[in-house]
Amino acid sequence: MTGKIISKANKGFNIRNIFIDMIIVAGIFMEMTNKHYNML
Repeated sequence: MTGKIISKANKGFNIRNIFIDMIIVAGIFMEMTNKHYNML
């Protein structure tokens, strides 16, 4: 029973981590494009 709850919690945590990773990647990408436009 507790194993099922833990696995569900881990799935939710993984989804949140993927979402955070996406935000970080988007931030880095925007930072890179801003630098590119500044060079132009």
